[in-house]
Amino acid sequence: ELDLSSPEFLKKKIEVLQSELDTASARVTELEAELEPLNELQSKGIIKAPSATELKDTYVRLAADFDNFRRRSADDLVKATAEATGKVVKELLVVLDNFERAGAAIQTETEREESINNSYQAVNKELLKTLLNLNVEPIEPQGEEFDPNFHNAIQQVESTEYKENVVAQCLQRGYKIGDRVVREALVVVSAGPGPAEGAEGGEGAEAANPPA
Repeated sequence: ELDLSSPEFLKKKIEVLQSELDTASARVTELEAELEPLNELQSKGIIKAPSATELKDTYVRLAADFDNFRRRSADDLVKATAEATGKVVKELLVVLDNFERAGAAIQTETEREESINNSYQAVNKELLKTLLNLNVEPIEPQGEEFDPNFHNAIQQVESTEYKENVVAQCLQRGYKIGDRVVREALVVVSAGPGPAEGAEGGEGAEAANPPA
């Protein structure tokens, strides 16, 4: 069964769209060449030249049709590229998560363990660099207002540090490409009550009346 979301299919779709754009551009060049003999016959008075109004109307219509086609093809190309990139990024994130878990479990009590840890960190940096090259940005929302578009809450806990509906802990980073979310951040959300009002009021009073 053909997987319409596979990187191979999306890559093929991109190639087809690019080929259609190239073909359309080549056809325009061919039409311009085909008009040369017609222009020569018109200059000799053998055939009647169309009026300026007719030429303008024809040109405007063809230009609009081609511009619409080019715009649709460009939009399809952008969407297909984004889908292909998102698919690849999701697969890379699985590898990155495994590396980070393995790196966190390494004990660095000996030189050999330190060497292994350095190797893991080097590979981890390369993976992060690859994501940055794909315009992938991390979502690390701790301390921010909970947003269901970017965050996936798995638990709600009482907190005296964070106000209600604020992300108290980020269990797993999320990632996005522009406004497109590749993976939501896995978070714990505060149920309040948040910092004591007296502590906040004290800080505000102190800021409003600084010592002389």
